[in-house]
Amino acid sequence: MKGFLSDKDIKPEIKDNLIVFKDTKGFKGWYLIKGIFGLRNNCEGQIVLKFLNGKEKVMRLPISKSGNINFIFRIKELTNEIKLIPCADSVNFKIIKNPTIKKLSLLERFLRFYRRILPLFFHRNLANNHLKQFIKLKLINAVLNPTESYYKISYGRHLRTCIGISYEEFIKIDELTDEEKQLIQKKSKKLKTGFSFLIPVEKENDITLLQRTIDSFKKQIYNKWEVFIGTKNKQLYDKINSFKDSKIKILSENNFFNSFLNQAENEFLGLLFPGDELLEKSIYCIASFLKENKEANIVYTDSDFKLNSNRCNPLFKPDWNKEYFLSYDYIKNLVLFRKDILNKINGFREEMGTYLIYDALLRATKYTDSIFHIPQILCHHLMEKPEEDWDKGLQALKEFFQSTPEIKSIAKGNHPHTFRIIWSVPNPEPFVSIVIPTKNKFHLISKCIDSIFNKTSYKNYEIVIVDNGTKEPKALKYLKSLSNNEKVKILRYDIPFNFSSLANYGIKNSTGDIIVLLNNDVEVISENWLEEMVSYAVRKDVGVVGGKLLYPDGKIQHAGVIIGLWGVADHAFKGCENKADYMLRATLPQEYLAVTAACMALRREVFDEVGGFDEKKFPVNFNDTDFCLRVRERGYKIVFTPYALLYHHEHATKGKDRKKEQIKRNEKEKKNFRKRWNKYISYDPFYNPNLSCFSNNFSLTLPKCRKF
Repeated sequence: MKGFLSDKDIKPEIKDNLIVFKDTKGFKGWYLIKGIFGLRNNCEGQIVLKFLNGKEKVMRLPISKSGNINFIFRIKELTNEIKLIPCADSVNFKIIKNPTIKKLSLLERFLRFYRRILPLFFHRNLANNHLKQFIKLKLINAVLNPTESYYKISYGRHLRTCIGISYEEFIKIDELTDEEKQLIQKKSKKLKTGFSFLIPVEKENDITLLQRTIDSFKKQIYNKWEVFIGTKNKQLYDKINSFKDSKIKILSENNFFNSFLNQAENEFLGLLFPGDELLEKSIYCIASFLKENKEANIVYTDSDFKLNSNRCNPLFKPDWNKEYFLSYDYIKNLVLFRKDILNKINGFREEMGTYLIYDALLRATKYTDSIFHIPQILCHHLMEKPEEDWDKGLQALKEFFQSTPEIKSIAKGNHPHTFRIIWSVPNPEPFVSIVIPTKNKFHLISKCIDSIFNKTSYKNYEIVIVDNGTKEPKALKYLKSLSNNEKVKILRYDIPFNFSSLANYGIKNSTGDIIVLLNNDVEVISENWLEEMVSYAVRKDVGVVGGKLLYPDGKIQHAGVIIGLWGVADHAFKGCENKADYMLRATLPQEYLAVTAACMALRREVFDEVGGFDEKKFPVNFNDTDFCLRVRERGYKIVFTPYALLYHHEHATKGKDRKKEQIKRNEKEKKNFRKRWNKYISYDPFYNPNLSCFSNNFSLTLPKCRKF
């Protein structure tokens, strides 16, 4: 029976987070290590084996994002000590459940191997589908080679959910194979869309850079393109003329931008700067996309930078996000315009410098909203815009809003090439009802209410506190003290905790035209937070607006909600440092599919139109995300603004779901959410399919859009 029975658990010696397993008999064979750690920024540990001869061997220990450890490892030589190093940063580490190890029998080892392997193939969900693609594992191979497959799955899952892949790895995976090139050549014959490009050349240095751009055109697999090289510098004409051939034309007149528009023979027009490069598949991918999306008037792609022949800084962009674009040219290039759209706006304006495309896109939005995005990197930029052109972008934006009374001011933003738009609040100010569900927790509700009174510059508001059965004497006393304040209304609603019910009750018993939902564990930081949220909420195209929330230590708690994260939905940049981030996405206003109800503003008419929060399907979790998606389905925008800034002590009131009934309810709510909103879980238009669904920090995953 020895091969069928596993040994008992072995407990470690723990001192100052140093975890050591010792056994006088030594360790040799197959072992299972289990435990739960609290890890903040690191989810990889190490197993250090100390052999009898004094030498050491280090093994990787995958730890889940939630801190769970469940891993089988093998010790080939007799070892007298096993040391566990859970994380490089001991400051952000704590032990939630003490780790244990036990020696596994042959039977239990294989049972545990298959317990990890088989669900990958028979539990069909988004995470498992991604993992199978990532590790390239087939069922027959997994069954016949359980040991190898176990480690492939364990390390593959850990790599995807905790570490991600590097851009160098991404590039290698994304390279065209010979078979794919042949397939593109074959399919190209069935495509008809042609493209015309303009490359403006200003100075001598542009000639060398121009060669790189032209070379990238000559490598195109799809050949329905033409290039115009334009210059006003007569001294450069002879050098530029050397590029001339049947597909490359030279424009040397002063108004060569207009000449390009008049002479271009193709349906879609674009502009590149000297040094920009296309990938050999670029024009084919765009032509193929347009065949399937005939209604597109403008199309843009993802891009990166190429410095000293090295690709870097990939820009995996969201689908068309006008609020984001108004604050920052996140699109840059590659952009193709339908020719009749460029004709309507009289083409590119030369005086806009490197903001030529941004300016044209702004003006084009007055004629079309059929702006499509191809989530593939199809263009390499040589450099960022020069800072001296920042004013040109600001000029383009001010001209775009010239006859828009809803704009209070437009100025440069806090980061280079960003813009700060302040929308007007109507006069007189709309009356705002700030609805705050609460129960007990004096230290939280008092800090929340006091911060509103002391730090809110907006004056026309009431606070509606929905008391969900407070019993703590200190909290009761505080609520009683507020009852004499004419700005405060206290509603008693003593029911089992159901956030949706509490929110609906509070909103229905409030009087404001604008509703602001706040958690009782938030605290105001920016004095203009309410003006900022109201200025968006009053806009007829906006349904819901959410603020930026920070943890007490200054890290980001909420900067919008991404649907599909962790298989359901989660906050963008959660747990990340509050600084310049990926494409400034936590730093600038933009659209998301959802925002958190911990700080959410909306018009009462929007609340009534969608019927409030869903009390039955989402009593505790995902109610705000579900609400936002129902609002979006009605045609409204969901906007995140970082200029409404507050602290959020997350889970301080209701705590995390730890009890069995709470976990069961949470799983039911997840199931309800997946059933109702699977289309957005599969594709969030304000994220990017090349970014990981298992990370909150916009890290990379496998290239997703490789259909040729």
